[in-house]
Amino acid sequence: MTDEDETQSLSIFEGPEDERAKRLVQERAKVGDGWRKLINDLDDQLSLLLGDYDVLQIKEQYGGLRFYILLTHRHADLNRIQALRAIADTERESLSTCEGCGEDGYTDYHAGWYKTLCEKHHEELDEVMASAARDAARQWLGVPEVQ
Repeated sequence: MTDEDETQSLSIFEGPEDERAKRLVQERAKVGDGWRKLINDLDDQLSLLLGDYDVLQIKEQYGGLRFYILLTHRHADLNRIQALRAIADTERESLSTCEGCGEDGYTDYHAGWYKTLCEKHHEELDEVMASAARDAARQWLGVPEVQ
């Protein structure tokens, strides 16, 4: 099932938990599929700790997962602390999980970006970036592409 399918199937429901699930699917689509399990496991933990909670944003930054939620007065202090720890643990785990496939990975720098990927995905990204750089240089120099 794709994220779009999940969003469509959730749209028939109403209520805060269903809205959160819909938002979670939309935000999860902004990062690689390799982090899907991390996000789903974190959502399960947060649901147990907080019950209903609001997902504000999920993104990749400096090679790691960032997960932002709204905590309010209705969440007990101890539960808020545990929720923040769960988020921090998941974000830390993302730094050793390939964003592309979910296998063991490491963070490396690629022409302006930090990405956490497995060896295979780091190599693929390097190839894509080298190819794009060659194409850009050819275009700038006015050199036709060699067939």
